[in-house]
Amino acid sequence: SSDLTSLLVGTAMWYTCTEFFLLIENFTGTCYTSIARDELLVAQNSRKECMQAGGFWHGFDISGHTFLLPYSLLVIVEETAVINEMKLDRNRKVYVLVCVLFVCLCILSFIWIWMYFCTALYFHEVDQKLFGTAFGLLGWYGTYKTWYTLPYSPGLPPKNALLNKKRQYHAQ
Repeated sequence: SSDLTSLLVGTAMWYTCTEFFLLIENFTGTCYTSIARDELLVAQNSRKECMQAGGFWHGFDISGHTFLLPYSLLVIVEETAVINEMKLDRNRKVYVLVCVLFVCLCILSFIWIWMYFCTALYFHEVDQKLFGTAFGLLGWYGTYKTWYTLPYSPGLPPKNALLNKKRQYHAQ
């Protein structure tokens, strides 16, 4: 239940931020007749209208990649932090499966770090990348360091079940 809730919260964070990024780009953009931005294409009020009229839209395009990659990496770190505390000695198959999945997540994380640096080098302008990264970090902080610590939230996803088991064990 709390795992599905954290998935829902992460998806809502992604959707809200990317829609906000599109809104900012639409609000700050202008339509041009060419990619050189030398002549305005008048009467185009949105990116969609501009593209349909054969124009080139230029607005403040906050980088979705530099938002999503750090946010996703930090979510993986938070969600896998519990692995160190797990008792897997009893079942070798479960232990092997958890180790394989953890290695796969590590490989995926390295790929995403590589993608982040490629995005930082070749795409967007510096301020657009900084805003994307800032939104990713603030999204992680808002969910894992603020929202999940509140009493009416589902709690820190992987840690709450283990902490409850530890408390029950020590109470006996």
